[in-house]
Amino acid sequence: MNTCGKVLFSEQLPTSEPAVTCPIVAIKARKKLLALEEPLLSNWLTGVLSAHVDELIACNPRHHALIRQSPHKDDWEDT
Repeated sequence: MNTCGKVLFSEQLPTSEPAVTCPIVAIKARKKLLALEEPLLSNWLTGVLSAHVDELIACNPRHHALIRQSPHKDDWEDT
């Protein structure tokens, strides 16, 4: 997503190191910031991707009151 909120890239990826690192490496940017929802694999993802980004943040949406109260949980809108 760019600074104006336009989605530039969105894809579901298989769970393998090459599958998750290739799209990150392919992004040409001076600075790469990555935020991901804290899944079961967040420790693995952090280890795999931290070398390819300048900053990585793993968020736990269950701790966010507004998301927790929403009856319409939607990953696309949450992003």
